[in-house]
Amino acid sequence: MMLGLLLARTGLQVEVLEKHADFLRDFRGDTIHSSTLEVMHELGLLGQFLERPHQKIQHLAVSFGDTAIRFADFGHVPTRCRFIVLMPQWDFLTFLAEQAKRYPGFHLRMQTEATTLIEERGRIVGVSARAPQGELAVRADLIVAADGRDSTLRQQAGLRLKELGAPIDVLWMRFRGMRVIRM
Repeated sequence: MMLGLLLARTGLQVEVLEKHADFLRDFRGDTIHSSTLEVMHELGLLGQFLERPHQKIQHLAVSFGDTAIRFADFGHVPTRCRFIVLMPQWDFLTFLAEQAKRYPGFHLRMQTEATTLIEERGRIVGVSARAPQGELAVRADLIVAADGRDSTLRQQAGLRLKELGAPIDVLWMRFRGMRVIRM
């Protein structure tokens, strides 16, 4: 959702497909990290975001009897927000969707599941999807499959999963030299 918001801000047409009718799923995480909060600040959304119910965590500790051992201190993180936020992911995604809808090029399709990749001449050019209105094709220059750890789209694209033995997944990416061409 964050990437959709960022791309829509540049004036691009963005289609986000969400297979469920809402964002209410317990398997989603509840932590928003300092780096994400920094992006929210850069977008001018941090103040508005922090008005929503949340908890700030500045350090983490574990107690053994009367002894507390601090093992994480976010006060040293080189960002504006030297803490992490605990907030249900569905509230975070709803906030991002509300902000993204302000841009005319942003479109969120709920109850729309990407089912297969559309390939033409050896190039992925879109996805086929199932929606309440029926089957549809969404074509795009950039397709981001965010359909989970067991991604069927990743498998269809022939991309291999690298198991690291971690119970959570983190993806960092940076777009450099991206041009927006308006015709």
